[in-house]
Amino acid sequence: QGTSVAVGGVIATNLVKSSADAYATTSSLTTTGTGDVIIDANNESKIDALIKSSIESNGVAVGVTLAFNTIGWDAQNFLFNTVDAIVGNTLGTKSAATTKAWTLDSTIDSAGEISVTADSDARIDARIANSSTSIKLVPGGNATTVAVGAVIALNKVATDVAARITNSTSLSADDDVTVSGVDSAAIQSNVSSSSLAVAVSSDKAVSIPVSLAFSRNEIDQSVNAAMSNVVGNVTGDVAVTTSKSGDISSEVSATAIGVSASAGSSIGVSGGGSLAFNTILGTNNALITGGSLTTTAGGGNSGDVAVTTNDTSSIDAVVKTIAVSVAVGGSNAVGVALGMSVAKNVIGFSNTSPTPTYDSNANPATLVSGNRVKVASGPLTGRVFEYFGATLTGSTNIHLASQNYHDRSIWRPVDLLANAAQVHAVVSGTNITAAGGLNVTSQSD
Repeated sequence: QGTSVAVGGVIATNLVKSSADAYATTSSLTTTGTGDVIIDANNESKIDALIKSSIESNGVAVGVTLAFNTIGWDAQNFLFNTVDAIVGNTLGTKSAATTKAWTLDSTIDSAGEISVTADSDARIDARIANSSTSIKLVPGGNATTVAVGAVIALNKVATDVAARITNSTSLSADDDVTVSGVDSAAIQSNVSSSSLAVAVSSDKAVSIPVSLAFSRNEIDQSVNAAMSNVVGNVTGDVAVTTSKSGDISSEVSATAIGVSASAGSSIGVSGGGSLAFNTILGTNNALITGGSLTTTAGGGNSGDVAVTTNDTSSIDAVVKTIAVSVAVGGSNAVGVALGMSVAKNVIGFSNTSPTPTYDSNANPATLVSGNRVKVASGPLTGRVFEYFGATLTGSTNIHLASQNYHDRSIWRPVDLLANAAQVHAVVSGTNITAAGGLNVTSQSD
């Protein structure tokens, strides 16, 4: 009657730090004929990660996969990465992937157009799969199988994009002037964990499969386009624009299947959990400030001045958990299956760590408005809620573990800091004389 123990672990870390800069400072830029002045910065930062791990045993099989993919963050050890994945960004240091195009303290005289543009494309495509299998057949005697599979995945993108013309005492162009910042960031994450435990014996059979899949995805973007303190004369249109898109697509699945069969007693206990936490933050600003700007129609253009921002953020999350326990016994059979799925998606909020008055394991005699409770177990583990209802007292203590923290009439979350996804289009302190129209537009979807 043999048995085996198989334990495996995979740690994968992929990190990209990048920058792209195009600029002219303290310069005089002049073109003749139909020559243009073009200052353009482009940055593409991409990670494509495929990780698969499998463990097999006829007794105990344990497989753990840790996968960390970051763009625009400093390196750190896997323990700190694990903490950040589970708790949120508490230890990591942001060092955003920058894309910047600018002129500073420079004069520009262009016979054609003037274009100052910054374009960033940052993407993570991560597919992580882990499986643990334990199968044991004992014709005479007892059989026990344990299969544990766990995946913890962290994907983070931080970018900083800027296009600027600053402090130009003389800017002239015989065609259009464009100052543009474009930032596209995306995370596609597919995380799966599965465990299978099968025990067959003539006497007693026990199967225990456990599967956990955990995924945290974060995008943080900053996009700016500006003309500041510029004295300009343009034959054509002037456009100061920004465009920001942040997209997270996350699929997380956990499967735990246990089968126990014996002529005597059989016990099967299965547990599965899938958790996904997705966050998008950022700012998006286009502005013209100070100085003066005069446009005239020419070259088929009417001399319009436009300051526009466009912002699109989306999160698509699918979380699935399957827990199955089958027990067949000649004398008795017990099968238990537990499953949990949690998804938290936020746009324009960041995590904070308020000091709680109690944790949910406490049973205080009194609960008053302003008391804060940190949830110690269950799907809301780690969340902090503030009570603002009437004072509670009674002959018996108050059981905080049984409170309904989803009841917004008496409880409110205080562990999320409002950090609105800022989208601004601004004209401030600038004397504009436009032959065409003036358009200042900000749009967020």
